Amino acid sequence: SAVIVHDITAGPHIINYNDGASKLDINMPAGGKVYLQYFIVSDSQHEGNTGVEIIPSKPAESDIAHLHYIETKIRHPDELKK
Repeated sequence: SAVIVHDITAGPHIINYNDGASKLDINMPAGGKVYLQYFIVSDSQHEGNTGVEIIPSKPAESDIAHLHYIETKIRHPDELKK
């Protein structure tokens, strides 16, 4: 599965995971991209069984080249009544 987040401001950010028990510091370059990989690990590696790491652009873009994304949109409930 893949998650894409748009329009993140440049600068330092913290990725919290494992219910806040673990974190990864990233620096978002202006106009750039950062690719993260989430994976399952044993408790001896990360409490909560999830690991996250930054992966290089070239393999990340190769991995996602054949994925089809569906972008969800939040709709007002009144629109659903029509």
